Amino acid sequence: MAQITLNSTGVASSGALVLQSNGTTTAVTVSTGQVATLVNDAVVNGVTVGRGAGAVATNTAVGSSALAANSTGAEITAIGRNALAANTVSYSTAVGANALTANTTGAANAAFGAYALSTNTTGAGNSAFGGFGFGLSDSALQANTTGSNNSAFGLGALKSNTTASNNTAVGYQAGYTNTTGTGTIAFGYQAGYTNNANNGTFVGTVSGNSSTGAANTFVGYGSGYVMTSGAKNTILGSYNGNQGGLDIRTSSNHIVLSDGDGNPRGVFDSSGNLLVGTTSTSPASSNVVGFAVNNSGFISLTGNATSAVDCNRTNDGIIQAFRRGGTLVGNVSVTTVATAYNTSSDYRLKNTIAPMTGALEKVALLKPCTYKWNANGSDGEGFIAHELAEVCPQAVSGEKDAVDAYGKAVYQGIDTSFLVATLTAAIQELKAEFDAYKATHP
Repeated sequence: MAQITLNSTGVASSGALVLQSNGTTTAVTVSTGQVATLVNDAVVNGVTVGRGAGAVATNTAVGSSALAANSTGAEITAIGRNALAANTVSYSTAVGANALTANTTGAANAAFGAYALSTNTTGAGNSAFGGFGFGLSDSALQANTTGSNNSAFGLGALKSNTTASNNTAVGYQAGYTNTTGTGTIAFGYQAGYTNNANNGTFVGTVSGNSSTGAANTFVGYGSGYVMTSGAKNTILGSYNGNQGGLDIRTSSNHIVLSDGDGNPRGVFDSSGNLLVGTTSTSPASSNVVGFAVNNSGFISLTGNATSAVDCNRTNDGIIQAFRRGGTLVGNVSVTTVATAYNTSSDYRLKNTIAPMTGALEKVALLKPCTYKWNANGSDGEGFIAHELAEVCPQAVSGEKDAVDAYGKAVYQGIDTSFLVATLTAAIQELKAEFDAYKATHP
């Protein structure tokens, strides 16, 4: 009987042993000064260990049927029962029972966890970490068949993905039901859970959990949680898609900045209007507190503090300028003690300058009156706009009985400063008449 002695490190120190499987084929060779060499795969306590089918030198296979079908594929590591059992190509790694078990020609895949990428056949460049949930059906990328370049980290991450490519999911059941949506990024517990559209980004626990719209970006805990078919929206914060009087669940192209409680603090709506502290595009006419800048440059605001608008400058000068077609036509200026409302009147802006005549006659046509305001019943005195327009049209804006597209009244207004020149000329005419009268009646 052959005998061999091993030293303390397990190396043969004396004797030699040769085992043959059929009398001619050497299976194990041990000689003095060498470790045991297993020529073929071995079974150790029921576990197959070796290079797998094809016996490619750069492959490692551990487990029953691991790399069972391989012939020429190289640089492969398969650990676990049926790991990469059908594989025939190179550069894949599978660790876990049935990991990448159906893979045939998909190269450069990495699967860690039982049943991770278990149905993948030809998809390449995929990475899956996470196998078997409580129901034994929540492995990462478990349903993937031909989708490539996907990365899934966590139980159930991209579990339903089949043919879609270029997706990344990190977290338990992140991107869970996605099957064909591509270019999706989901980070967090159940982030993008029901999403099956393209190019979505979901960062935060349950962010975009119910979203089915494409190209959404939701960042924050619960951001976009109740969003459904709305697409191309961006949410920063915990706004869920229907909070604070703003419902965009089925709307598209919104940008919402919210706080940690989900209250929308700033919104760009689908028309490009900026809304701050309100969901109204015209808080002034809606009588709600907030600030809005319309995409056409219209600004509307309502305040309930000391003043709706508070302007300041550190020295004397113009605090507000008004232009028409780019040309300055007026301004508001301030000094240490006063405010002036200025209308353009420079001589360089005028021509055909002549003294005013007929002013006294024009004043006689004016119809000053007293009245009560409908809003609160208070007393007033002045002019009726359309009556004044008949005498001094430049002092009146708007048209009598005008309404907007919705039938809402567009009221006329007057600027009595335009009467100053007429009244001044009338006084001068009256003085001239009086002076003439005195000259003839000493």
